[in-house]
Amino acid sequence: MLELKNVKKSYYGNVILRDISFSAGDGEIVSILGSSGSGKTTLLNIILGITDCDKGSIFFDGKDITDVSMEDRGFNIVFQDYAFFQTLTHIRT
Repeated sequence: MLELKNVKKSYYGNVILRDISFSAGDGEIVSILGSSGSGKTTLLNIILGITDCDKGSIFFDGKDITDVSMEDRGFNIVFQDYAFFQTLTHIRT
């Protein structure tokens, strides 16, 4: 289970994430939706350990991973730009 409790992140005095809390159980699929600039990528980067949160906690399987390094968290991400096959112009059947 992944759980976020009161996560906050600011850049240069601008609050990007304010008291974000949610949990996702084993096997559960969660979507993060929002307009451009709403903090989706910042939230994912905090979960992954790429970015530190200013306040709050992140738990994975009951263990506090808030201060665990990105390498030691064991999470991965596939960036959208690399997920698409831009060289393909059509689908062959």
